[in-house]
Amino acid sequence: MTRRDRANRTSERNIPCWCGSGKKYKKCHSGRERQPRATRSDAIDALRASESRRLCLHPAASIDTCTGDIVRAHSVQRSLVRRIARNGKVYSPTRDFGDLYRVQDEIPLRLRGLNEVTTFTGFCKRHDTELFRPIEMHDVRACQEHACLLAYRASSREYYHKHGMVSMEQFAKSLDRGRSISRQVAHQDWTSEWFTAARSGLADLAIGHDELANAISAGDYSCMDYFVLWLESPPQVMCSFATQPDWGFDARPIQNLRNVNAPAESIYGTALCSGDCGCFFFTWLRRGRAVCVELVNSLLTLSSDRIPDALIAFEFCVSDNLCIGPDWWESLDEDVKVKLRTNLKVGAGPEDDITSNYLDCSGVYAANWRVIRIETNVPDFENARSI
Repeated sequence: MTRRDRANRTSERNIPCWCGSGKKYKKCHSGRERQPRATRSDAIDALRASESRRLCLHPAASIDTCTGDIVRAHSVQRSLVRRIARNGKVYSPTRDFGDLYRVQDEIPLRLRGLNEVTTFTGFCKRHDTELFRPIEMHDVRACQEHACLLAYRASSREYYHKHGMVSMEQFAKSLDRGRSISRQVAHQDWTSEWFTAARSGLADLAIGHDELANAISAGDYSCMDYFVLWLESPPQVMCSFATQPDWGFDARPIQNLRNVNAPAESIYGTALCSGDCGCFFFTWLRRGRAVCVELVNSLLTLSSDRIPDALIAFEFCVSDNLCIGPDWWESLDEDVKVKLRTNLKVGAGPEDDITSNYLDCSGVYAANWRVIRIETNVPDFENARSI
């Protein structure tokens, strides 16, 4: 029996509610069409609550080992982002409900200060300083230790935000207040599907996050693979993300994310600079090599001059944790900006059909740098063509 069928059988107030909440109908959806709708202020408060958690995600975090306040940890170093900033600001996708209400069907970019971007309250002061010292006090290198630390920072930020998103489920389900019965049914279907996928993604992410934590605790980074593209100059889009690839750059399937019963493999990406050069790290746990190698190999099917633009298009597709150089962004043709803004919306909801060619970089001519060399510890790439 569908939700719509159950919703039509709601004359008995003591029967379980058709929405599946487990509550009696009279305590749940009875009369909901007459209830006041949620306001923008309600949405802003719910989002802020989901992102106000203060915790330490260090593998050894405890009352005894954590010292100092929980800090606004940067998933991309502030000193590196400063290289592409203008007057101490960069463009970044908004997470502000006020902006999202004002600009419909688009995820706006707005100028933010360096203390606002890429941050999350996910580490205490001591552990944020100690854990990432090797990649913060020295230039990043292509090695397994640095690959693991970059992956753990990306995974921690993603885990923190995904957990916050899942915590908003009850609020999201209440957003059908003041709607007709048919709209309530459609909304409950939408939220159920979206949060089922979100919980599945969080569970898969948590598995990888724990494995990275175990590697850090043991000081044994042999589980890490990396593929690093070195760039001739700092990239004008810096980011840190964790994603579960489903299609390659060549539009071929990599893994089926709709099968929630099969764990999905993650790949961790970081775009930043090291010295005078830029770099784009792809890192992953060795057990996920088959999936991640396939993604990177699909990138290598592109011509050398298209790889930089493909990386930019990829960042906009898979991450909202972007730091974008203002001078560079404002210099782009308007049609390129439209394409990249469209990429930001990929997979925004369960009804969005992610097509096999969503990583297609056609129409994106934006990079003002080139790849100068590749470093990897993966044998599959030993014969990768020169860039």
